[in-house]
Amino acid sequence: CAPLHLRFEIEALKYLTAEVKTNMLLLGDTGTGKTALAHVVAKYTKRKLVEILTPMLANEYYYSDSYNLERVFSSYIKSEKPVVLLLDCIECLGRGDIDAEQLRNTINTFARVMRENRNPNLLVVGTSDDFGYIHKPVREQFAAVYELERPNLQVVQRILSICLRERNVLFADDVVVYMASLLV
Repeated sequence: CAPLHLRFEIEALKYLTAEVKTNMLLLGDTGTGKTALAHVVAKYTKRKLVEILTPMLANEYYYSDSYNLERVFSSYIKSEKPVVLLLDCIECLGRGDIDAEQLRNTINTFARVMRENRNPNLLVVGTSDDFGYIHKPVREQFAAVYELERPNLQVVQRILSICLRERNVLFADDVVVYMASLLV
């Protein structure tokens, strides 16, 4: 049985309408499974997952966001190995302690490297909990946008029942409902 949180994402994969060869933006509150879904997409497409916390791009070695974006993307754009590049908290791209010119450079660099990427082995997944803070040129680089919500009690109960059954653990229905209510 997969860990319970992965079951939610496996369920969510059923709702992805675009081919999983498309760069995608996953939106949702904390705890909705955006990052876990990126892990499932990597596993489903048989790709290595490279996870980058976007706010760290500006801090690493004290270079600008645009320099770090160039460096990160150039190593994966040329790669022949299948990779999912997860840009977690993408709303932080181009934010922080930078001036207007650095902001433009960062956003333009991201848009350019995404447009120029012709590597079929590279799939970019961005995550955010606040769509409104993602700069428009950044948003436009993702062909598919999915908004995730927390699963309701019935979904959690069903997944929990499946996991317990797969492990040959049997509980009365009311106990399963109670356990599910603790997870929602």
